[in-house]
Amino acid sequence: MAGGDLFNYIVKQPNQPLLEDQTKMIIRQVATGLQALHKRNIIHRDIKVDNMLVASTELETEVRISDLGSAIKLQSADGTSNFQIGTPGYVAPEVLKG
Repeated sequence: MAGGDLFNYIVKQPNQPLLEDQTKMIIRQVATGLQALHKRNIIHRDIKVDNMLVASTELETEVRISDLGSAIKLQSADGTSNFQIGTPGYVAPEVLKG
């Protein structure tokens, strides 16, 4: 997508921190994307701003989840995965604790 990743989009915005409306727009789109994956029993396993792409550098833009290389598909909605994976520095503490 032409706008690059979400990290660079945020850094390049003139308003720092981001305006509340911008933040709500981003969170809503990411949550909707994660919900769509979870409905299909897919776990991304590497969610971070570097793996979100934006359509443009405009104030209101489209946000998409990318890099599904670490994703897995569970057999059922109540399935689990014990395999630890993720980008160092972004891994949740509960994952590190096992």
